Amino acid sequence: MLSLKNKILLAQTAILTGTIFLLGCLSYFFMIEALMETQEDGLEFTAQNAVHEIHEFFEEQERKLNNIAANRYQGHTGDLQMAKYFSKFQESFPVLSLLSENGMEELRLVKGEVAYHRSDWSGSDIFTRAMARPNEVVFASGYISEGLGVPVLPVALAQYYYFGDEFAGVLVGEVPIDRLGHFLHDGAIYSSCSSFVVDSQGTVVVHPNGDIAGKPLINSGRDAHLMLKNMRRGQAGFGRGTIMAQDVFVAHAPTGFEDWSVMSTVSFQEFMQAPNRLKKSFAKTGMVIFSVAILASLVFVRRLTRHLNKVTRYTEYVSAGNLDQKLDIRSGDELETLARAFNQMTSRLKCANNERDSLDNVLQSISDPIILADGDHRILQLNQSAATLLGIS
Repeated sequence: MLSLKNKILLAQTAILTGTIFLLGCLSYFFMIEALMETQEDGLEFTAQNAVHEIHEFFEEQERKLNNIAANRYQGHTGDLQMAKYFSKFQESFPVLSLLSENGMEELRLVKGEVAYHRSDWSGSDIFTRAMARPNEVVFASGYISEGLGVPVLPVALAQYYYFGDEFAGVLVGEVPIDRLGHFLHDGAIYSSCSSFVVDSQGTVVVHPNGDIAGKPLINSGRDAHLMLKNMRRGQAGFGRGTIMAQDVFVAHAPTGFEDWSVMSTVSFQEFMQAPNRLKKSFAKTGMVIFSVAILASLVFVRRLTRHLNKVTRYTEYVSAGNLDQKLDIRSGDELETLARAFNQMTSRLKCANNERDSLDNVLQSISDPIILADGDHRILQLNQSAATLLGIS
């Protein structure tokens, strides 16, 4: 059977444990939600920052290609004057080609040098886009350049003169994708963060790993369908998915060019590092608070039961007939009031006993038989003479 001390301790422990658990859960819920929102905002900021930088980069390539096209030209194969003019822009476009209306390459410069190998661009995505949107700079998915051997991003302009009646040629420039590298990493707040450009169909347009450019993005997970749907609508968003066999959180934002969006990803493990640290901190803090609460309960229970033990011992003394014992409790609460009441009771009981003993002594000192009875003639007390007379031993 549990003692009073253990019962009080268990009650205190149960109340404290429940209170700490409830407050801990509520605090953790609100803090983890705020932290997750901060993490999400950080990844969205990375995507938006990449969009801003890439947008400026695309505008710069657009201006440069328009500047090249500002010189009126007609396509002439082997035109050295045109080649000399194009070579001025080799820093911006290491590979620069001039295409005919049927997509055949008429002039090709690689790092300022004329390349005599001619290619047919008629079936390429960049040529199709350029011809569909005359006098407008267009971009297409990246690929490995034949002239440079590195991943490049193609930019093209199909130029027409005189209200679109006279075809001048299609300018195609190739920009090494590594120039986009720092745009895709600037502003990243996670070490595992990776940013790349995809189109509305989920095809990778620009990726730091050039081998991936032009390939479909393998995206699965609970939010994959919604993210692709939002990208087709040109909307920004956030979600979680499996991209290229990695469990990641994803933030995406439209670039404003073509139907492309920037996707910034961070591994699930790194994204959850801060929430997991918070969880561990809450667990440690909860254990510390629980331990302190238990110690405080022990002190309180010990102080309370110490006074109760005094009351128990005092009642044992009184039941044994020791009325001289005083109960000394100075707790300033109801126990002290109880102690005073006990002391007053034993004092009155001691006085009553003394009066009874005095009366008995007086009765015994009288030689004549004396009997004290109540109203029902029941004997309450008698002296020795009366006991002898009545034959009571």
